[in-house]
Amino acid sequence: MGKFERSFRKKYKQDVPSYEAWRAENSHRFPQPAQSPEQIENGRVMAKRRFPAWGWGVLAGAAVLLALILTLVFSLRDRPSLPEQPGSIPDLTFGDRQVYSISMSEDDLIRCQDFIMSFADWSVTESTKMLRNDDDSLVLYIVRGELETEADYYFIEARLVFNENYVLSNKDQYENLEESVEIDGLQVHYELMETNQTPRYRYYVLSEYEDVTIYWTVSSINDHFDEWLQLTFAA
Repeated sequence: MGKFERSFRKKYKQDVPSYEAWRAENSHRFPQPAQSPEQIENGRVMAKRRFPAWGWGVLAGAAVLLALILTLVFSLRDRPSLPEQPGSIPDLTFGDRQVYSISMSEDDLIRCQDFIMSFADWSVTESTKMLRNDDDSLVLYIVRGELETEADYYFIEARLVFNENYVLSNKDQYENLEESVEIDGLQVHYELMETNQTPRYRYYVLSEYEDVTIYWTVSSINDHFDEWLQLTFAA
């Protein structure tokens, strides 16, 4: 190769740009589709990844499930609260283990006359007051006595309950008394329980006055029970 040819080739190479440079300068003539980062890896174009058809079903199911959960959450939030069940209410009842007894005072005996009309005529043989262990509040009066009339002789026990949560030991025996009478607006329930004891006739009686419940045991010799009812409850 002569000197002229070498000079010409050298000049030619200087005047002609490389393919890469020419391609970059004329790239506007060759538009290419946009390539996402997922399509390019390690400097080379990768095949476009296709989302599987079953994936769209999964997404749709998840969207429906999410909508149902949100609907349930908001409906429960706006729903009015239900009343407490009876089983959730604390048990306030108590019995003999939660009380202690002392003798009744004169004031206590006088108070009994507010609930027992004939009490002033009794011959009191025993009187006991029962109080709560925890706060010394009044729970019960127990009064036993005798009452003599021209027709009969009565042996009486009256248990005056002032706390409705107190459970009397034999309270169930007073729940279904067969007889009932109204005296001066007061409803009295009673039943003849025994006729083979001494004294011969024994009645269970239940009466309520305001917030005080009285559980009676009344025994007599001649069974003039109607007389006792009038003496005890008639104004």
